[in-house]
Amino acid sequence: MILKFRFVVLVLLVITGVAFSATSRLEGFAVPFPIQDATIFDGKLYLATSSGIRTVSSSGESSLYTAEDGLEFSSFVSVCASAQALYVVSRQGAIARLPKGGNSFQVINRSFLEQGIQALPSLSVIEGKIMVVGLENKVAFFDLENEEFLISLSKIGDSRLDVQSPAALAIHGDSLLVASGKVVYVRKMNWENLKADRHLADPVTWEKIETKNLVGSIAIDSKGNIKTREQRGTFVWSDKLEIAASEDTSTIILDGNKLKLSDLYKNDSSRVQWVLPFEDDFFFVGSNYIAFGSAYKVKDFSLWQAYQLGPVYELTALPNGGIIASGNNSMLSYIDAKGNFFSEPMPSNEIGWSNAFDGPNHLMKTLSVLPQGQLYYGLWGLGGFIYENYKSSNLRSSVTATSGSCVENFLENYFVSASAIPAPDSSGFLISYWGKEAYGLAFINLYGDVFCAPAVGSSSFAGAMVARKSEGSSNWEIYVSSGKTAALNGTGNIDKFLLEEPSRSGFSLRVIEHKTIATPENGFVLDMAFDGEGRLWGVTYSNIGFMDSNDSLRVPHRISQFAASAFSAIAIDPQGNPWVASNGQGVFRLQKNKNSVDTLFATRLKTRDGLLSENVYDIALDSLTGSIWFAQDLGITRLERNDLRSAVKFMTDSASNEVTVYPNPFKPSKHKKIIFDYVSENATISIYNAGGKLVQFFNGKDLEGGRAEWDAKDNSGRMVAPGLYHYLVKKGSKVKKGRLLIVY
Repeated sequence: MILKFRFVVLVLLVITGVAFSATSRLEGFAVPFPIQDATIFDGKLYLATSSGIRTVSSSGESSLYTAEDGLEFSSFVSVCASAQALYVVSRQGAIARLPKGGNSFQVINRSFLEQGIQALPSLSVIEGKIMVVGLENKVAFFDLENEEFLISLSKIGDSRLDVQSPAALAIHGDSLLVASGKVVYVRKMNWENLKADRHLADPVTWEKIETKNLVGSIAIDSKGNIKTREQRGTFVWSDKLEIAASEDTSTIILDGNKLKLSDLYKNDSSRVQWVLPFEDDFFFVGSNYIAFGSAYKVKDFSLWQAYQLGPVYELTALPNGGIIASGNNSMLSYIDAKGNFFSEPMPSNEIGWSNAFDGPNHLMKTLSVLPQGQLYYGLWGLGGFIYENYKSSNLRSSVTATSGSCVENFLENYFVSASAIPAPDSSGFLISYWGKEAYGLAFINLYGDVFCAPAVGSSSFAGAMVARKSEGSSNWEIYVSSGKTAALNGTGNIDKFLLEEPSRSGFSLRVIEHKTIATPENGFVLDMAFDGEGRLWGVTYSNIGFMDSNDSLRVPHRISQFAASAFSAIAIDPQGNPWVASNGQGVFRLQKNKNSVDTLFATRLKTRDGLLSENVYDIALDSLTGSIWFAQDLGITRLERNDLRSAVKFMTDSASNEVTVYPNPFKPSKHKKIIFDYVSENATISIYNAGGKLVQFFNGKDLEGGRAEWDAKDNSGRMVAPGLYHYLVKKGSKVKKGRLLIVY
């Protein structure tokens, strides 16, 4: 069967702000679970998830609303609907609205953002023009008509909600029911004019009904009696128990009968949290399950997902565009430049070994690729493996704790391959490995032969590594982070080695020179990168630094809008801007002030801009397609920008693409911009009308990434007249001329 959708965030997000222009596009890839809440609206199932608001139709077609669609946030905990609109609540307590028949959300309230109060899953209900929202220490009343919170109660009756959070909400006619602990509080409400209710916070006005057990859900029977149960989920009671579903039980009730359909159970436990009637059938939804059908047969929609990695801790860019990502679940995913996924389990699944905890805990940097198609991948404690064609099914060779190679085990039969990078001439891989007295280096050629330089480090614990050819010689210049302990926030330095190129030394690994480099506050460097000028940058747990003339890594004099954080990775884009990832603060892009690396200003990319999460472990820059990828605890986010693409070869004799101008003819009613692509950043673009008058000119920053966009406006900001125009793209002696037709 051909499936019509993938459970992957495939929506392009427009990012606004000074640094993230309208030409930026953000794309998230995440497993669509766990589901936090579900409801039916406008003929579809709507789901609140950690990666946006997901829709599913009865035929299985799906779409995802994310930041581009007006949500601003990535993680949602609640969905509920009126006849006119759908309302969703983010984990941070922001409320967004989608009108019936609409295709874009609008955030209508952000009152709780500054307070840092989180909304609770599946805890919102609507009556008339009032929505009641359950937060971790409040129950809040939102006026849908005026789009404002009328009041929030930190105490219901005699129950303090900061001590016992609200657990269930229900509306029955003119009454609101709030469960907290083993108590249900009931109050008659003036839903039409709640603003005038001056006694809403008065404990005396709330009736208190005590139960024997904690209350997880509430129902009202046909006689108006309150029914409760401990489990959360769907709970409907009329003359008898009509519908009951919870993942905390082993029984699902539908139309008063126990469902025996095995598809809805796993290990004798219910997979279903919500049962939602739809036409003549039902949606059965759990935190990790979606199915549609009847009491006798269902279609399982939860299997329809292309993205399977879950949390991701390491990425590396592929030479021909796209990336390889390593997930905590012992899988690799190959993501091409178009966002297509090809996931497969690693052989480690067969031996019960994985990087599930050690990968993110040690910020492993052992994914490395060569242009020839080889992939090196390290398994913590077990060693490293080399695969052909970037596929883990094509094992070429291995360097393991028991392989008998020259590498030293850190413990008995325990080999830690700390980092791996391509050799400067792409003739193989360079790896660092932990040692008993001092860490060592190894070179693995294309045939899988291993050559070692044992115990050369200044400590036992090696970390991140970068390498390049030494200026003016064939020797290799290698920088390795050296830690006094294995702790990410520990102390350390950088070891700089000068190695003789192995092919010149009989493929031995000979150290010509070794020196140590100081780091900011003697911190252990977690990641390093060279900028376009050959300058080394690095991040420790709490600092960023660059190599100065004294061969030490020092912090820039000033970085505006930048605070110390749990930094985790760094990458340098083609414009020379460092991108710094953090665990808890998202991503920072640093830009030079007046071309000085000593004074920078930062722009932060966070969940409100479209990141899946602000816990970011690694960065991979794909300068071929102009994409930067972020590994996160919820999945992967890709940011596309013109200035992330390398345009060094454009308009040169070695260029693989000619200057391209499209669409031509250009129709403003149909097209947004005229694109000039594969242009050198050092070129100029001149556009003339039929009379030879210059109407627009591009140069400098207009051409970052080798791409310029023209909105068919002249240099005074007015739309040009329809007709024939001429363009001239020039870089030195390289010239591209052409005609451009604009049709209204």
